[in-house]
Amino acid sequence: MYWLQNRETELEMNHAIIFLAKHVEASCHNPKPIVTHSVMVGTTLYELGYSNTCVIGGLLHDLIEDTVVTKTMIAQEFGQEIADLVAALSFDSAITDYLTQTKSLFNQIRQYGTDAMIVKCADLYCNLPFLDFAQTEQLKENLKRKYQLFISEFREYIGSENLFLKLEKRLNSWK
Repeated sequence: MYWLQNRETELEMNHAIIFLAKHVEASCHNPKPIVTHSVMVGTTLYELGYSNTCVIGGLLHDLIEDTVVTKTMIAQEFGQEIADLVAALSFDSAITDYLTQTKSLFNQIRQYGTDAMIVKCADLYCNLPFLDFAQTEQLKENLKRKYQLFISEFREYIGSENLFLKLEKRLNSWK
């Protein structure tokens, strides 16, 4: 793993990774390698110098969606700010239409603010290399639309961020 220079962030990252792994092992309903992906998101944010909130939020961003972990459980372990961030990054599973669900999620992210936009950008950036493994053409098309929508909706807010530019470059090479 990377040599971490911020001791407080290192300790909280370790706590988040242990919490993540424990709950993914116990209750994950997503076949994607959630722990590996989440660690990639968190370390990407750390390496690019984002806040402790973004880093820990990046490590935990899939827990509400993919496990039995609740916002309350995250708040108890990591504080309300992290819990609110993770909740803002979690789609509404009651919405069954993919595009509607994505638009609803992006509205939540926009309402939360820049930290949620940054973490979602890192999430998409780390997921992009694996999109070719989408099992159906319909899923691949939905994912392409999701990425394009993210780029168009969040450019005005975080378009000058290095991470956003990296995502856009990676997305353009994938097309």
